Amino acid sequence: MLNFLSSRGNAVLKIVLIGCGGLLVVVAIIVAITLFSVNKVTEPSVKAAEMFIDKLATGKNDAAYNLTSSEFQKVVNTTQFAQFLKAYPILADKESLSFSYKSVKNDKAILSGTITGNGKQKSPLTVFLVKEGSEWKVFAVSLKEEDVPKDTSDTSNE
Repeated sequence: MLNFLSSRGNAVLKIVLIGCGGLLVVVAIIVAITLFSVNKVTEPSVKAAEMFIDKLATGKNDAAYNLTSSEFQKVVNTTQFAQFLKAYPILADKESLSFSYKSVKNDKAILSGTITGNGKQKSPLTVFLVKEGSEWKVFAVSLKEEDVPKDTSDTSNE
């Protein structure tokens, strides 16, 4: 009788373990699909922001200015843009850039993270983008801590 209970207990344990393993696989698949979807939604805006910063870092300020939105260009002329760049030399001295916050809602994106200069100095960086036609354009750039989204855990995407 003890042998029967022992083998029945092993069978139940196997079923429970297989069920838990299957559930774990399903959860892993859902997480992977979610991460893939978030990346697909934010990837074009991230590439646009990176291209903008890369143009600045290589001294191609006119090309960077051309990556800004029409609304930005109505408010900020090339002389004002050059003055902004002088005030924030880390943009031209970029060693690395990472965005820890990415939010895309309809035709607007906010990317926030850290820019690191060649001298290892770091600064918060928030890039606001708008979609014009099929292209993401920079609408505003901030290196101020107060412009970093407060709830950086919200990477909501629509």
